[in-house]
Order: sequence, then structure tokens, then C-alpha cells
Amino acid sequence: MNTVSATTPYIEMTPTEPFDVAALLKELA
Repeated sequence: MNTVSATTPYIEMTPTEPFDVAALLKELA
């Protein structure tokens, strides 16, 4: 899915925001 590819750079750009990452994982799940 394109979402996964777009999430990879997003996590790298926001390593100090684990809360946002958790929200993204919830959307993917």
C-alpha cells in the first residue's frame, strides 16, 4: 500500500513524536 511507503519517511521526520506514530499505526492496522 502507498500508505506504508508514506509512513516510513514520516516516522523518520518525527522521531520525537511517538504519539503521532502510534496514531499512524492505528490507521494502518
